[in-house]
Amino acid sequence: MDQSCFIYNKYVTGNNFLGREKNVSTIKDLISRHENIILMGAPKTGKMSLLQQSIYELRRAHCDFLTAEVDMLDIRDAVTFAKRLRDSIIKAYAMTDAEFPDIINRYMGK
Repeated sequence: MDQSCFIYNKYVTGNNFLGREKNVSTIKDLISRHENIILMGAPKTGKMSLLQQSIYELRRAHCDFLTAEVDMLDIRDAVTFAKRLRDSIIKAYAMTDAEFPDIINRYMGK
């Protein structure tokens, strides 16, 4: 049976993350300067691993930042995108799942 040296179906960080140090450095620099980042690419090309490694290194350096993730694979219109982005940002601020609907109602209406 043919075995691969790659880890599939989960992101990799630390000792398993290899060969993209320049990309990590660029992302860390952008986040440190409070820049927004959009990372796009084909499925299963290591985007999430790249982001997770960058976030891991920034947290180890005690950098303060907030992340919001929007999976755009099945978004077909601006309204759906706006709602998902809104939800992702609010979830980043909510401390518990129970706070999420309260924040939506308090600040966004229905």
